[in-house]
Amino acid sequence: MKDLRSNQLTLDEKAVLIKNTGLEVSSCSYANLNITLYRIQDEFIEIWRDFASRIIKIESLRDKAVNPYLKYLNLANLN
Repeated sequence: MKDLRSNQLTLDEKAVLIKNTGLEVSSCSYANLNITLYRIQDEFIEIWRDFASRIIKIESLRDKAVNPYLKYLNLANLN
């Protein structure tokens, strides 16, 4: 996880790292955005993309609620 916090990585490089090491938990579309939720170890991370598939932001949900995603979680994949 240390690499994700590095300011030397671009958003695209961080997204590749998240996809390669994380588990995709859920995704949704909202206000012309696609938001995908990943789990890496005990942390949840969102990747926000516009409809042109450009990454707008990557956000850690550490210390934030994951409640909007709860209805989409498959608990069998979280262990």
